[in-house]
Order: sequence, then structure tokens, then C-alpha cells
Amino acid sequence: MNPAGTLAAAALLLVSSAADAAQTHSWCRSHPQRVGQCRDIHGRLSPYNGTPTYRIWILGTRRMLGVVGRSGHDLGDEYPLPANLETAFGPRPFDLDIFGDFRVCPLTRARPGVMQSVYVVRGRHLLVRRR
Repeated sequence: MNPAGTLAAAALLLVSSAADAAQTHSWCRSHPQRVGQCRDIHGRLSPYNGTPTYRIWILGTRRMLGVVGRSGHDLGDEYPLPANLETAFGPRPFDLDIFGDFRVCPLTRARPGVMQSVYVVRGRHLLVRRR
């Protein structure tokens, strides 16, 4: 991605993140499968082969979070990634990683050696990198 394209994409991502947070925050507070408080993490969101497809590595740790939809299953039409993250990945998500601050809500309890399932409420301060 060229520098001009990167700046334009970053501006678009910052503008749309506020709208995404307002839209999803109402249902996430009362989600019946949520097992803990939503929290902000700094990490790398990447697509992987396997389930769940999208995963977040929390920077500075060995912890990997599996991004799932509202029902606790892999992402689909029921709850896609927030619009700014979908836009950042574009048509070829497996070519990119997105670093940033993510608001995640847990659907499973954290256990050592087990990938915790979360859904993403929003992404901010995003940096898109080609793999």
C-alpha cells in the first residue's frame, strides 16, 4: 500500500470507529453469553486458516484470542467485524495484519493454554500492514 493510500485509509478508519462503537455497545452490555467485563487490548488482528478465522494476538504476551460472532461461533452475517476493520481488510484479508487497540468482550473464561473466545466491539488507532 502506498503512503497516500495508507493515510486515506487511516482517516476513514478513525471516522467510522465512533459510529461502530455506538451501534454495537447497546447489545454487548446485555449479551447473555458474555462471561466478563469488556476490555481494551493492544494487539494484532489477523485472519488464519481454521476456526475461528480471525484472531487477536495481545502484544507482549503469548495470548491469542479467537474472534467469534454473537452466538459464539465463527464470524458470519450474524455479526461481522466492525465496519472500519472490514474496510481495512478489504477484499484480500489474508494479505494483511491490523495492529491497534481493540475493545473485546469475552464469551468464554480465560484459561491457560486455551484460546479465549471474544467478540470485537471496536478497533481504534489502527495500523494496517502487509504480511
